[in-house]
Amino acid sequence: MLKFKYLVFIISLFFIDFFSKSYILKNLSLLDSMKVFPGLNFTLVFNQGIAYGIGWQNSIIFSWLLLIFTALVIIWLITWLVLNIEHSKLLDLGLSLVIGGALGNFYDRAFYGYVIDFLDFYINNQHWYIFNLADVFISIGGTLVVSFYLFYAEKKK
Repeated sequence: MLKFKYLVFIISLFFIDFFSKSYILKNLSLLDSMKVFPGLNFTLVFNQGIAYGIGWQNSIIFSWLLLIFTALVIIWLITWLVLNIEHSKLLDLGLSLVIGGALGNFYDRAFYGYVIDFLDFYINNQHWYIFNLADVFISIGGTLVVSFYLFYAEKKK
C-alpha cells in the first residue's frame, strides 16, 4: 500500500514546482533573463512541445493530446504504485519523483496550454535546453526507477 509519506512527498514536489514557476512568472516577462550565478540564468520560456521543447510548436491538437497522454500516464503510475506488491524505498522514491514532476507539468498544460520553463544552464555561450524543476524531478525519478529494475529487482529473482 502506498505510504502516506510518499503522498506528502508528491504533493510537496508539486508545490515546490508550482511556487518556483509562480516566482518566475511574477518576476520575468517572456524571454527575459535573470542571472543567478555564472552558469545559470532564469530565462522564462513557454514550452508547447514535449520535454526540453521537443515537439510540434503552436499546435493546439498536439497540446491536448499531450495533456491527455500525461494524465493517463500519471493515473497509471499512481495505480501501479498503489497496487505494486514488491515495494522498495528506491522504487517508491523514484515513482514519487516522476509523479510529482508530471503533476507539475500537467498543471501547466491544463491551465496555461504550455509548460513554464526557466532553468537556463550554460557554459560560456553554450546553453542547454531550458527546463523546470518538474523536469528535474522526472529525470531523477526515472533514473531511480531504471536503477531499481537494473540493480535491485533482478537480484531478488
